[in-house]
Amino acid sequence: FGNAKTLRNDNSSRFGKYIDIHFDEQYALCGAKIDTYLLEKSRVVGQENGERNFHIFYQITSPQSGLDPKMAAQLRLMPPERFSYTQKGAQVTVGYKPANSFQHTISALQQIGIQEDERNEIFKVLGSVLHMGNIKVHADKELNAMLHASDPDAALAAQLLGVTAQDMVSALTIRNIQAGPVGAGDSYTVGQTQQQAVDSRDALARALYGNLFDVLVARINLSLGQQKGTGRTRNISILDIFGFEHFKTNHFEQFCINYANEKLQGHFNEFNFSLEIQEYQRENVQWSYDDFYFQTNTKCIELVEGKRNGMLALLDEQCIMPNGNDETFCTKLKNEIPEHPHLYTAKMRGMKFTVKHYAAEVVYDAEGFCFKNRDPVQPAIVELMHKSQSSYVQGLFQRHWDGMQEQLKGNKGPKRGGGSSLIFESVTAQFKRQLVDLLARINA
Repeated sequence: FGNAKTLRNDNSSRFGKYIDIHFDEQYALCGAKIDTYLLEKSRVVGQENGERNFHIFYQITSPQSGLDPKMAAQLRLMPPERFSYTQKGAQVTVGYKPANSFQHTISALQQIGIQEDERNEIFKVLGSVLHMGNIKVHADKELNAMLHASDPDAALAAQLLGVTAQDMVSALTIRNIQAGPVGAGDSYTVGQTQQQAVDSRDALARALYGNLFDVLVARINLSLGQQKGTGRTRNISILDIFGFEHFKTNHFEQFCINYANEKLQGHFNEFNFSLEIQEYQRENVQWSYDDFYFQTNTKCIELVEGKRNGMLALLDEQCIMPNGNDETFCTKLKNEIPEHPHLYTAKMRGMKFTVKHYAAEVVYDAEGFCFKNRDPVQPAIVELMHKSQSSYVQGLFQRHWDGMQEQLKGNKGPKRGGGSSLIFESVTAQFKRQLVDLLARINA
């Protein structure tokens, strides 16, 4: 569920993880806990050439998967090349057999306590995502989205999610606009454009898969939980996170990954050089910079996460504004952060900028930065999932629903770009908070 084929690795982890392994007072293994970081949800709806979607989609669509015939008939699965979200990677060769891997996946789900009924709910979510990608959204003369409840893929995706096709179509093609304070002002509906409806469809697919992934991680942790009565424990912690990425074309995902690597490199510099120098100074040991040659990356980190005019702050500013966009974000980089030693924008064409990282100078294409940082799940989508007849689907969106209810009670966060009323926390804001917690744990 978390790995996929990339150009460099047939089985690449598309998320970071921090594993705490617990030992009792006799040093016997007594439990473990996994925290995950930044699942690459964008891969669900699109991949680069030569890459594939997450393994599970190819496993479940393999003709030799061994999936129960009744469930297979209910899901109406087809070969991966017939699903929009998987067709690009369907012809890409990988070094394993999807059918055998699917049986191993089922066995692993059983081992963490997920029985047949719950597995079937998981398969329905996966099937709904696949069919959702095949939903064709058209445009009328005014460029408004056109989608009918009779669309076979829309009807099947809705059925698998426990909602009506008409409700799903409405959630994808109509947007609620809040005028005035949440819960007190007026609200009205407007039709979405074709592109907005496609974005809503893909956002729902990403949210379904991302929430499912989080639930599976929680179930894994439950199965690995520390046994009662073990008393005081000792821990060994393992951080397995993305390495520095530098491709021909670098997007929002590479920006976040390289930001994480900058933070970890800063931690490495601090503990292996800066603190060692301070100890030499306290003990009056003679030393020279030749003994401790290292390149500090403090300025690069400040460039990215500075509270005023930092790159993340400027990106979030555009994501909050109703008309914020990638082009304006790039313009802000040029105007608000001029002549920074780690940022080059003057000679870059289009929506491109270069960051001088500790490992290399990386050229980023800002197209899609704002959309991916918003990762929008419209309130209408959350309400739709909350009304599902499937308690499993309801549970996947419980966190989103609770956030909406808190705001209706008076917690007024800034509006999400585009006029939505859902409390907004950007992807990078969440990731930055996770990195702060991660480094605090490493330093403990």
